[in-house]
Amino acid sequence: MIWQDILVDKNLDFQNIALELAKIFEVNLSEVLVLEEITDTPIPQNIAILCQAQATLGDFKMLLSIYIHEQTLFKKCTITNCIPKFCDSLECVCLVSDGSINPYTMLLVTGNAEWKSVSLSPSELEENRYILV
Repeated sequence: MIWQDILVDKNLDFQNIALELAKIFEVNLSEVLVLEEITDTPIPQNIAILCQAQATLGDFKMLLSIYIHEQTLFKKCTITNCIPKFCDSLECVCLVSDGSINPYTMLLVTGNAEWKSVSLSPSELEENRYILV
């Protein structure tokens, strides 16, 4: 089940992504798998968190799609308490859904749990570029 799509303002090393996800979800590193592409290859049974990390264009360099296999992990880590930790630890800025049906508005998350409503350029987004206006 998907937990969250996160856009990140810089390229992150897959190992650092895995280490941070293990830390904030309080699981063993061996239970986290970060891939560039999810294929039809079976995922090992011990994987609790799967993260697809894709390169993107624009102000945000990576799209992280995080999938959680263990239902109990949803309670451990909510978006409001874990995304800021992720930003602080990896010294990055993230963009997450604001929960609205508008595809051009999102929440910008910086360290120290700072959240700000922002808008994306509609014309750039049509070209799969994430550019703030």
